[in-house]
Amino acid sequence: SDEKKQERSEKTPLNSQKARPLLKDEQQNRYLSSNSSEKTLRGIFALSPKGKDIDVILSSETLLVGDCSHSIADIVGASEFSKGVLVHSYPRRTPGCCTEGGSRHYKRIRLYTPDKKVSKHWSVQISRVARGQTIGNPELKQRNILFYVNPLSGPGKSMQQFESVRSIFENAGIKPIVVKTQKPGQVRAEIAKCNLERWDGIVIVSGDGLIVEYVNGIMDRPDWEKALLRPFGCLPGGSGNGLASAVRHESGDTYDLTASAFLIAKGNTREVDMVSWRQPGVKPLYGTLSLSWGLISDIDLNSEACRCCGSGRFVAYATYRSCCPRSYYAKLRYVPTSLHHGEVPSRSSGIQKLKSSHQPGVITSEPDPEVGEKDSFYYEGLNSERKTLNVPYFKPPQNESLWNEVKANVFTFLWAMGPAKPDEDHIAAPDAKIGDGRIHLVYLEGNSCWSSICTLLRLEEGTQLKDPKCKILEVEALELIPDFQRQPKGLYSVDGERVEHNDKPIMMEVYPRALTVFCGGPS
Repeated sequence: SDEKKQERSEKTPLNSQKARPLLKDEQQNRYLSSNSSEKTLRGIFALSPKGKDIDVILSSETLLVGDCSHSIADIVGASEFSKGVLVHSYPRRTPGCCTEGGSRHYKRIRLYTPDKKVSKHWSVQISRVARGQTIGNPELKQRNILFYVNPLSGPGKSMQQFESVRSIFENAGIKPIVVKTQKPGQVRAEIAKCNLERWDGIVIVSGDGLIVEYVNGIMDRPDWEKALLRPFGCLPGGSGNGLASAVRHESGDTYDLTASAFLIAKGNTREVDMVSWRQPGVKPLYGTLSLSWGLISDIDLNSEACRCCGSGRFVAYATYRSCCPRSYYAKLRYVPTSLHHGEVPSRSSGIQKLKSSHQPGVITSEPDPEVGEKDSFYYEGLNSERKTLNVPYFKPPQNESLWNEVKANVFTFLWAMGPAKPDEDHIAAPDAKIGDGRIHLVYLEGNSCWSSICTLLRLEEGTQLKDPKCKILEVEALELIPDFQRQPKGLYSVDGERVEHNDKPIMMEVYPRALTVFCGGPS
């Protein structure tokens, strides 16, 4: 009977029905149904040129293709191809006998449709949702990102590493403008003078040294407060890659190049702490990571001759130095953090601290650098120079009554950092976050070969506090005054870079959430 036929028809699932011929006036409604809204877009596609129709639903959280759900968190964008829509997804691998779980891999999702207008609309809407934007607006802005690549950083493979992940940025609708650095100071000089409004972000393809250049270029600008809001990212191309490791650690991603590129392509940002290092008569230096002194800086800086070995140079030199320990003598003072446990500081507090102590450089009025306007995809830089006229001075930023002094004066090492992972191999401050407004001061008292070896090994898992001589303090500022009358004096290392004046005291201070970095996870 007709009633039984209608009942069987209602029980038949949508994706098992045969595709019926469509009339021309029905073509558009087939893909953009009346159920479409600002938060949900619904249409009918096929998974092959001659496949059956399936229901496709796009929301802010998922892309539902038939019975298969794809998380928007894994999708960087979508594009048109000759027969429909191509969705670019980078989901995490599931653990297997031959694969490590958690790492991201590329997965194409093809949605077939003969209607070009529908293909364009869906590719735009999927890309908008992937960027965290709302469904409905037909406009999609192309993102322009400036990439600084240091071809000599670490093992010297930064350019090859960038090329290996360039497709991720292109799949996300990003136009990469690439500059290969030629000399030290180039990034700082160019960032201090260029028009940052022309780019949606800056990415450093190098180690942490070039990131220090970028941050100080920002602080050299007269409009530094506004420039700090410009997001930046980093692709690991050096030996330590501290900030890249910290960002991936906070985002819950694996420590590989694809994960770093994916986080930048997604475009999500977080506010992170900035730190400064000050010495008497020396212009302040700004960065994102750490200050090390003693054994840690010896390993970091004195292994520079083996840069071609990548991060393996640290293991080799650490083994040598641990077997021949040295004693480092100094007075260590600090200001304890005023934040309660779990309290998150505001960005305004960090900016206010900067305003009270920072003096931007005075830049000569030369034309803006023409970054990214060359015809060729790669070019060799800008050859512009930066000139500053201000002379800085050493001024303790805190009330003297707030300072505490560590009783010990003999140390194996000192390591003060913002994030939990100052490099790819160590968890120096397990409870640290990249925007918690604290300096995590780690130091090892005394001079013991066994204690040095055990602590270095425990740093890989964050269990170094098992040694009672190893301490961790949460501070706002610290001052290290080495005893220059005794040998060895020790070397300062800031964000993995050598400090010129090792014969002067050094002060470190944190500015909560002053910088903006491409990063996943909660804000």
